[in-house]
Amino acid sequence: MHVRADGVSRSITPSKHPSDAEVADSIIGGHKT
Repeated sequence: MHVRADGVSRSITPSKHPSDAEVADSIIGGHKT
């Protein structure tokens, strides 16, 4: 899924543990910590 890496993916995904999708989005978003 292509979502804005501004935390939108985190909204869609349960914040239990960083999944592969979240990690990928973070890398694409520019390592937004």
